[in-house]
Amino acid sequence: MGDAMTTRQSTALAAAFLWVALALGACGGGSSGTGTAASSLYTASCSDGSTRSSAVSVADAQVQCPASAPPASFTAIVSSPQPSTHPPGSEQKAAFDLLNQERLACGFGTLAQNAALDTAAMNHAMYQFINNVSSHDEDRDLYPAGFTGNNVLDRVWYAGYGTPATVQQASEDFAEGFRALATASTAGDGTFFTRALLSAPVHLASMMSDADAAGTAFVDSGTIASYPFGGRRSMVLFNFGFKARQSLDSAGVVTYPCQGSTGIVWKISNEIPGPIPGRDLSVNPIGPGIVVKVAANRVLAINAASIVNTGTSEATSTYILNTANDPSGGVVAPNLAVVIPLAPLAANTTYQVNVSGTNSGVPFTRSFTFMTGSTAS
Repeated sequence: MGDAMTTRQSTALAAAFLWVALALGACGGGSSGTGTAASSLYTASCSDGSTRSSAVSVADAQVQCPASAPPASFTAIVSSPQPSTHPPGSEQKAAFDLLNQERLACGFGTLAQNAALDTAAMNHAMYQFINNVSSHDEDRDLYPAGFTGNNVLDRVWYAGYGTPATVQQASEDFAEGFRALATASTAGDGTFFTRALLSAPVHLASMMSDADAAGTAFVDSGTIASYPFGGRRSMVLFNFGFKARQSLDSAGVVTYPCQGSTGIVWKISNEIPGPIPGRDLSVNPIGPGIVVKVAANRVLAINAASIVNTGTSEATSTYILNTANDPSGGVVAPNLAVVIPLAPLAANTTYQVNVSGTNSGVPFTRSFTFMTGSTAS
């Protein structure tokens, strides 16, 4: 597009996500992931107390186990579309619907639109435009106009999404762009910015979280009377709620992109925080992140990952983003990792992805193809 675009992940979320990780440490359930060979058979223990056997491997025995429920305190993945009341044809609706479309297609669970989270998202987006700032935080002393809370939790409480006693977790992601001409069009920015957030590795981890609800805002300086700062600025901002967190069952492994995904941003040249320490993405860009996720009370380990251009058979080197190297300080949970191509991919091109790892010790593999789109960010 040729427009400057910035994506940011809230560093204020570290405490909230750390709280989640600590809470999960006490959760039980799921399969043991252990197996023994007896009479040439591999045996896996299932979450319902039964066992399954296979002559092939522990992993093959594991997949024969009955489907298990999500871990305690979580709800099952919502595997149906969820409508929104955003104005038809609006950038706000395009952003929300695209996020749910992609989450549904790849098995991450759809999000319910929440009016209070919508309000919180719009409040903070407008705060940034009114004060000409770009931040997940608000400062009542420096910029009192439009102030509704220092951080995302303060702001969702202010908007009526629970109270400090009932809600201890919320998250926020936004992407924005600036055009020099105040008359420039912002049509399509809702889709473009959401695509960018779904490809930037740290933000992708957040966008595919265990949230059950979302609020969405789209702000365009061209619609703000007497906007004093020049040019044309636009922004998509999501707030996420976790009152009824979604989880896969213990054997579940999902990815985004997944088989058949299209329109994936092919190059990432700007993300805050940067996903790879010491790497300036504006000088040395990367390809789109590929998230791999298991159930909320499980631990994911990626052993190998490959990304291959199906037309040329050229492989792209990868970097694995996980809890050990998470630059955000808590967005990447133990049940999630992001495979990052260390070079931009090609536009409008199909790629074969092969990922192998363990789900709390149980081996798995995933193989699929996806297609990039024509846009870079």
